[in-house]
Amino acid sequence: MTLLVTGGSGALASSLRAVLGATADVTWAVSPRADRLGERDVRLDVTDRLAVDALLEDVRPTAIIHLAGLVGARCESDYETAVAVNVGGVRNIAGAAEVYGVGRVVLASTAAVYGTSYHAPAAENAPIDAVSAYAKTKYAAELELQSSAVQSVALRIFNVFGSTVPNSIVSKLLRSSPGRPTVMFGLEGYVRDYVHAHDVARALLLSVDVTIESHHECFNVGSGVPIDNGTLLSVLGDLGTVHARVEPAQSSYSCADTTRAGSALGFSTCLNLADARL
Repeated sequence: MTLLVTGGSGALASSLRAVLGATADVTWAVSPRADRLGERDVRLDVTDRLAVDALLEDVRPTAIIHLAGLVGARCESDYETAVAVNVGGVRNIAGAAEVYGVGRVVLASTAAVYGTSYHAPAAENAPIDAVSAYAKTKYAAELELQSSAVQSVALRIFNVFGSTVPNSIVSKLLRSSPGRPTVMFGLEGYVRDYVHAHDVARALLLSVDVTIESHHECFNVGSGVPIDNGTLLSVLGDLGTVHARVEPAQSSYSCADTTRAGSALGFSTCLNLADARL
């Protein structure tokens, strides 16, 4: 298998590199603004269709894992660029994949497409409630793949943590201090599903080879365990002193029903919050 991974300098790619090791036949496409390139790194602007075509013509991958994208506040502050990267980039990858006979495209999507107003683990057929700019562009990216002819899998990834994810609330709490507490929005009413980056990397690789029933499938990637902020503080407190400032409570829920990922991908989590420093 010849694999192309976009977003090769991001947090998920770091875990994917660790899981794959040095012997895998992988080309890592990194940002055009990357300062340094590894032995198998190439610069790529996913919004440039000609550049995407040229890379696929050169690499001839059998599968693509698409991690490149704009995230978080940058999507809200520059929605036009978010659409160009998160949606247009996927359109370019899918179009080039069709031309050059790529067997599978795997997209790192997000659990944010479900919103946070539900109260039980969400299955893949749950209503879409993409509120944030990030969620809107990721769901639009899923639709781009669904409408293309290429075989594809979209992974709706829940709250990722681990040493490669410094911006997760888990990492922020572990770095917190009395002078720099981590802001948390409520305790019992604020619930999330935490999944380790190494487990996400395994799900990405499982998605490359899995037999799918139609040309496009979605799978949730999470632990399936709802953890409220009070429990999060308690568990991380066992790893060391954490400091938090609790803002007025919000009712907010996000948790995966992982049934399909378990049965179709053979995916289950093997790491938990006690492994947060890994």
